[in-house]
Amino acid sequence: MASANKFLSRLVGPPTVGKLIRAYRTLNNISAQELALSLGVTKGYISNIETGKKEISLDKALSFCDALGEVREVYAGVWFEEQARNAGIDFRKVIKKMAS
Repeated sequence: MASANKFLSRLVGPPTVGKLIRAYRTLNNISAQELALSLGVTKGYISNIETGKKEISLDKALSFCDALGEVREVYAGVWFEEQARNAGIDFRKVIKKMAS
């Protein structure tokens, strides 16, 4: 039996900070323009993050997270996983190694 996380990954791909931001906007009925204004960035910048065209630093991801009132550990975890994946590293193996 597949886990919900694996099922979701098949539907929308692996988690990214951009997908978290888009999910926040969607769940809160906020346009990209409205979010951009509240964060002090451009709509294009938000769009590029959400579509994966632009990577952001952990500091920037956490500043967005704070401004959105989201959970920092979730954004940080997704950011680290995304960075590991982009480097060709299996993040789950990293976590297992660190735990042992």
